[in-house]
Amino acid sequence: MASLFDRNIHHIVGTSTLPNGHVASLIVEKVAIPVPPELDDIIDTMDCWGVRVSGLWKLKVIHVLVKKLKSGEETSRKSMCFSFIAMLLHELLGVAVNSREFDNMMFACCIYYRSVYSNNIHFFHLAAKCKSWFERNCYTNTAPSVEATNVMTPERSSSLSTGSASTRDEH
Repeated sequence: MASLFDRNIHHIVGTSTLPNGHVASLIVEKVAIPVPPELDDIIDTMDCWGVRVSGLWKLKVIHVLVKKLKSGEETSRKSMCFSFIAMLLHELLGVAVNSREFDNMMFACCIYYRSVYSNNIHFFHLAAKCKSWFERNCYTNTAPSVEATNVMTPERSSSLSTGSASTRDEH
């Protein structure tokens, strides 16, 4: 029987759920990878909220996180958080990485991210803020919203002498 670990599917297991001594032996046997305390909030967020936002996003984040931890590569928390949030926004935008829409969104996102990031902000709050920013500024729905459509009622159309329609903008 093949192990799930042989297929690059990673599982998050809280060390508090294991008996004393088991954690150390799992790490020594290279079956488990410890997550540094400064990244605990990322794991918590992905396990509770991230999976509800997108199961695919959760899998990608855990995969990238494990890959970085295995490599021993030093990366800053700030850049890791940005990378994980960028993965979500790319998925939500639904366009190719080499598209103008993606470039524009990422440029604007970088500026916004720099304005809200701080070392002591929980990853959940950071990701939720960026997702809300994205929904306010970049999310394009295929069906126009009521607020964005031109509204012309029969009474208004008969009273317009110039033939122009008024638009409603509630921003």
